[in-house]
Amino acid sequence: MDSNVPKYTNSHKFFPAPFVWESSMISVEKLVKQLLLSTLDSCHQRLDICFDRQFMAAILDKKIQILTPKYKQLGLAARRERYLFTVNSMPLGYGCPLGLFLAAYWQISLQETIDNLSQCLVLSASPTATSFQLAGEIDASGWLKFYLDSPTVADWLKQLRLWMAGNFSAATFTEYPLCPTPKNLFPVQYIHARCCSLLRSAERENLITLKQDRHPTRCQIAEPKAISWLNRENCLWLNESAEYELLRQLLMVADTWQKESEIDWLKTALRLSRATAIFQANCRFLGRVRVLEPQKAIARLGLLDLVRSWLYLILQKKLKAAAPTEL
Repeated sequence: MDSNVPKYTNSHKFFPAPFVWESSMISVEKLVKQLLLSTLDSCHQRLDICFDRQFMAAILDKKIQILTPKYKQLGLAARRERYLFTVNSMPLGYGCPLGLFLAAYWQISLQETIDNLSQCLVLSASPTATSFQLAGEIDASGWLKFYLDSPTVADWLKQLRLWMAGNFSAATFTEYPLCPTPKNLFPVQYIHARCCSLLRSAERENLITLKQDRHPTRCQIAEPKAISWLNRENCLWLNESAEYELLRQLLMVADTWQKESEIDWLKTALRLSRATAIFQANCRFLGRVRVLEPQKAIARLGLLDLVRSWLYLILQKKLKAAAPTEL
């Protein structure tokens, strides 16, 4: 996920893409949208190419999507490869077919569109002390892709934890009864309770400390305050296939939370719950991992804490349902 930017096409134009976190910003998709709109503004100013900003913003809302991993089909070996798949094999990131759309919108050739976008993206790439950079790419088909390397994902996870802490301290919550509850909510409630149970187990093993004044329906990590998401090589501790998929789901939930459109929150919660169940089955934090790689164990617990927080918010705020800590 770091320097292994894949070469999927015959023609590539790479560029740095500066981003700056805002205290209320947790959606990377929203940041990508802002970058693309600023790029179009640059095209308008530098190349005198017109565009309707409001129309283009609406298009980007529909066109930006998180990249989906591709698995090779190799019979029996493929099933093993699915679980051995690492983050480094396929970067986390976002894609948008903006070049293809703009070629038709501007009524110019695709290659000219790609050249215009490349020029504006490179010229506008001016990182500051408070920004980080994504690896950007325009391929020959007109797709723009932005890849999140390990430091960027670590920065985002740090930002998300800060956002969660502020959200929980400022919000008020209603205690909904556990029974009766719709059957389709049970998988979400079960995973929430399972996360709480695993976090309590980790506290008993002295890996983490949970907040002592916590509300009975919430378990939040108090110590360590800052989780070390990166190892000595500046790569994520989280490099298994199940960890990668859970990171994708967390990115999608954060993106969805800051959208104003109607959302099927039950479907969103079920996707996150399924990814978490696979993660819990394949990524341990006790035993050998706890002894040999305690920071990896704590990073995995950090993911569980974020999942638990999201499921709690979705159950409480969106589905008006109980978020049990045990079942």
